[in-house]
Amino acid sequence: PISVSLPNGTEQVTTIALVVVIVFYISSGFLLSKLGAYLPFSWMEKVQLPVQFKAIELVETVVLSTLRFSIYSLQFWLLLNAFGISISLFDGAATVAIMFMIQTLLPSLAIIDIAIRGNLALFLFHVYAVEPIAILCAVLTLWLVNLFSPALLGLYFLWKRRWLY
Repeated sequence: PISVSLPNGTEQVTTIALVVVIVFYISSGFLLSKLGAYLPFSWMEKVQLPVQFKAIELVETVVLSTLRFSIYSLQFWLLLNAFGISISLFDGAATVAIMFMIQTLLPSLAIIDIAIRGNLALFLFHVYAVEPIAILCAVLTLWLVNLFSPALLGLYFLWKRRWLY
C-alpha cells in the first residue's frame, strides 16, 4: 500500500476554518438581526429565513450533517484502504470533503453522476500518486452501496405497492 499525507499545518488550518464556519452558521440569525439596521430593507426580506431558526435547531442540523459526512468519509476511507490505498484518516476526510463539496456544487444528471464522481475523485486524488483503478473502484463501490442499492430497493417497494392497489 502507498502511504501519503498532507503538508504540515493543514490539519490546524482546516480545524480553525471548520470552527469559524460552524460558529458563523449558528450565530447567523444574531448577526443578520444586527446587520439589518445597516442594510437595505429589500435585502433583509430575502435573508430573513435563517433568523427564524433557533440556535438548538441549527446545532442539531450541524450535528446530523457532521454525522452523515463522517459516515460517508469513513466509508470512502475504508474502501480506499480495502483497494490498497493507504491514506491517513484526516487526509482522506479532507480530500473527501473537497470532493463532496464540489459534487454538491456541480449540476449533474443521475445517469452520468457516477462518471462525474469518478473523474472528480481521480482529479483530487492524483496528488497522492495512487492507482487510478483503485480510486475508481472505491468510488463505484461507494456509489453502489449508498445510492444505487437504496434506489433499487425503493423501486422494488414502489413496484410492489403499485400492484397492491
